[in-house]
Amino acid sequence: VITGDFAVQTDTFTVTVTLTPVGTLTLNANAIDAGNGEKGIDNDRNYTITYTVTGDSEYTIKNIPYDVNYTVVETGLNEYTPEYVASYDGNQVGKIEAASTSTTITNTRNAEINTGINLDSLPYLIILAVAIGGLILFVTRRRMASNE
Repeated sequence: VITGDFAVQTDTFTVTVTLTPVGTLTLNANAIDAGNGEKGIDNDRNYTITYTVTGDSEYTIKNIPYDVNYTVVETGLNEYTPEYVASYDGNQVGKIEAASTSTTITNTRNAEINTGINLDSLPYLIILAVAIGGLILFVTRRRMASNE
């Protein structure tokens, strides 16, 4: 999900799902259906699936056996949340123990719009205006006194 004042629904992010079997189990990588995700397996028996997602993207991974740990990590946040961290719904990390498990990732992009004068600079602008007014008054009185 992409939200915020400056959210662009077509922005892309990379989501990597890592599946790790518990104990001595091994995964049959050919049996897992990851759709159009980029699949790979590393030396630690971790099976990874990488997706490129945009706003409101949904992906389903089928045929994951029970007793498999999973981790969902998103990268490519660019100008989103100030800390460049995605927020998850609590299911970012877990163990497959049910027929269906899902997680939602939310990226928020808000920006502070510079509207010119704010309360930080207002006192200085007032002092500047009073100084310019005083200078104009001083010059005007000086000219009037010299004309008399």
